Amino acid sequence: MHKRLFPFDSQKHHICLEFAISDSNDIARYGLGILDTGAPRTEFSDIFLNHIGLLETVIGDEAVPHGQQTLKYRKLEVPSVEICGYHFRNAEFIVSTFERTWGVDALIGLDLFRKCRITIDYRREMIIAEPY
Repeated sequence: MHKRLFPFDSQKHHICLEFAISDSNDIARYGLGILDTGAPRTEFSDIFLNHIGLLETVIGDEAVPHGQQTLKYRKLEVPSVEICGYHFRNAEFIVSTFERTWGVDALIGLDLFRKCRITIDYRREMIIAEPY
């Protein structure tokens, strides 16, 4: 397997990456996530998961404690996630409420990258994903 390159804008405050979640009928929905190298697990927005039909109810960002920007509140097995060219099937992820001002659908944690090497090349503005 070869290196896969994914551009990002180094002028933005965060590294944003597109991802795809497929439901049990293999219908893909696309979202935007922030690469969070300090997060051990990936968190998906409850609003996004509800919008694509994988979550029945959301708790709303008014439940986020003052001073925090997210609230993790359950786990959910997702049929398929693809990010940086890697597929993860029937994997468990964290469901969170994000402050609506974030405008993203996920915080992409280290759990998605344990199967590959990720290099962040700021000079070239590229994420480089390659197998070990």
